[in-house]
Amino acid sequence: MEPYNLGGTAENKTEYEDMARYAIKERFSYLTHMYTCMLRVHREGGTCFDPLLMHYPHDDAVFAVNETEHTFLVGDAIKVSPVLEPGVIEIMSYFPNGEWLDLRTYNKVTVAAEAPLKGQKMQLSAEHGINAHLRPGYMIAKEMCDTCNTTFDLKTTGKI
Repeated sequence: MEPYNLGGTAENKTEYEDMARYAIKERFSYLTHMYTCMLRVHREGGTCFDPLLMHYPHDDAVFAVNETEHTFLVGDAIKVSPVLEPGVIEIMSYFPNGEWLDLRTYNKVTVAAEAPLKGQKMQLSAEHGINAHLRPGYMIAKEMCDTCNTTFDLKTTGKI
C-alpha cells in the first residue's frame, strides 16, 4: 500500500498515519529544493543531509549536544528536527545563533546567545512529527499544493 493511501476511519486512525501523511505533504512542498541539492551533489559532489557540526564548526555547543540524529540540515538551508519518540508533546532542539524561520507557521525563532558563536536549545512542538526551520541567510522555493498526493499530481497542477 502506498503511504498516501493510508485509509481508515475516525475510530481506527492512528497518530502514525497522521504523521506519515504530514511527512509526505512536507516532502512534496520542498521537492524543488531537494532535487536542486541532489543535482548539485551529482555534478559537484558533497551531501544534501548534514549534521549541524558540518556547518557550524566554530560553535562548541554543536559538538557538546552530541545528538546529531535529532537535528540536521537539508540542502544547507532547512534545519529538520524530527520527533523520534512516540507520544511526546514537545522536543528539545539546538539552534545555532541567528534568526531562524519556522517553515510551518512562518514565525521567527531568534537565538541571540551571549557568546557570538553559541546557540541554545529550544522547545518545539511534536504535534506533526517534523519541525523544519529556514537557516538564517537562506531562501528556498516551497511548493503549495494541499491536494497533491504524488509527484505526478504536483506536475499536473503546475506546482513543480
